[in-house]
Amino acid sequence: RPEGTLGMWTGWTDAIEEKVCVTTIATHYGAALQHLERCADGLVLAHCGLDAAMQAHDMHGEATLRVLLGNLHTRMGTFPRARAFFERALALFRLCGIPVAVASTLCLLAELAHKQGKMLEAASNYDGALTIFRDQKMPLAEAQILKTLGEIRRELQDGATAQQLFLEAMGIFHAAHSIPGQAECLLSMGMLKQAQRMPEDARLDFENAAVLFHRLGNFSAEAEAVKRRADCALAVQKFPEAEMAFRAAVQLYERLGNIRALAECCRGLGVVASRRDDVPAA
Repeated sequence: RPEGTLGMWTGWTDAIEEKVCVTTIATHYGAALQHLERCADGLVLAHCGLDAAMQAHDMHGEATLRVLLGNLHTRMGTFPRARAFFERALALFRLCGIPVAVASTLCLLAELAHKQGKMLEAASNYDGALTIFRDQKMPLAEAQILKTLGEIRRELQDGATAQQLFLEAMGIFHAAHSIPGQAECLLSMGMLKQAQRMPEDARLDFENAAVLFHRLGNFSAEAEAVKRRADCALAVQKFPEAEMAFRAAVQLYERLGNIRALAECCRGLGVVASRRDDVPAA
């Protein structure tokens, strides 16, 4: 809970003169400010910490604070400055010989490129991080990147590669007994099949994803999976299932207070009723 520790960190910063300690505190305090959406305050503190790290010739501290500054600028939408901080942090982590930090920074650069619509650049950075995580024997991190690469390939309309990446990620998540990873993969695979106009196959993926998200208590993701299952059931004229799924989604979105999604589900129920009436009796 960052809001409960801001005062304590402020006191430490005022009391401590050692540059390395100031760097460490600035890193954590700045991250807390970022989570509290106080990015302008976070920038001031992070720059103070960065100055202290550079004066102490603390490359690791400097790199860490540059990552924080990149995250703050990303949150504020100043992407060119974020890129500059991330790239300098990446070079410093490489000099320090910290491969996991290098991989994590490559992921941040990939996320930034993705936000800017630079899909191929994002994929290239993710590939670099993937190689490192594989070398470091970090299967969950590897699987997460495989899933993200699948989503990028889906956006690039490379369905075959996307499916292969999702299946590889799913296998790793299953072997590691990662329920969140499996749920996210099922949702992504369902979205791919839905985009490929394979509603029957997508419907099953969404159904299984909804069950897992429910177990996790992730009601927002569960609602999305249930609604997509309803859309697919409607597409293949499974009207009772579509109605049941839309009603379940309505309950979830009411609980979440998502008015727009609630309206879409109610419209879906109307479409189910009208199409059911149009289908002649057997």
